[in-house]
Amino acid sequence: MIRNGCTDVLFQAQLPHFAPNRAIVGSLTMAGTEAVARILMPAETTDETYVSWSELTGMPVSGVTYWSELEACSKSAREATPPQGYVDGQTAARLVSVLARHTAPNSEFVVALSRVYCNDKIPRLPPPLALSGPESQFVVRQYADLYRCPSLTWVQDLTRDRDCHFPVAIWPVDLSWSLAAPLYSDSWYFSGSHSLYAALVREGLEAHPVSRHDPVTAEGD
Repeated sequence: MIRNGCTDVLFQAQLPHFAPNRAIVGSLTMAGTEAVARILMPAETTDETYVSWSELTGMPVSGVTYWSELEACSKSAREATPPQGYVDGQTAARLVSVLARHTAPNSEFVVALSRVYCNDKIPRLPPPLALSGPESQFVVRQYADLYRCPSLTWVQDLTRDRDCHFPVAIWPVDLSWSLAAPLYSDSWYFSGSHSLYAALVREGLEAHPVSRHDPVTAEGD
């Protein structure tokens, strides 16, 4: 359970249940959802544009592709800057737009920000939420603090600072979906409905289905 630090509890939400085995996709996704997917963050080319992995390399990719595999086979991948938790504004806007459209009206969100980065660069960051009950191993592993977020627009605004990483996890309080990524990761892991997954693909995000038992093949610094 998450709650704010006030005597009068004004906000509380459940933590998503992520599997303890950090080597599998289940450690970054919720059980019981219709769809589980890996969303590949765009890579930055030498001319400072952001493109999908398949567009960059001309090679087929899947939910279990390693970036290092592409580097071994593609000069374009070797010359590009691999994604490491940094997300360009256009990709963030598309992602946030789809997630917002598939979330209940007036819903609030919980955002996990790693203390390793970014927190001192975010103006007016509110006090973190307090955890009660068993600690989330995901939160502990990512050195994360959890914050109440009334709008996904705030998440999108984080990408305006090039030194600021995308949050390591986001979910609405009704747990209808979750989005999580290891620190410095090249990918997000998504769990939610079939309709939301289909909308992410239609929006042009490079999303591929995976199983919660698949290995985590996202790489990072």
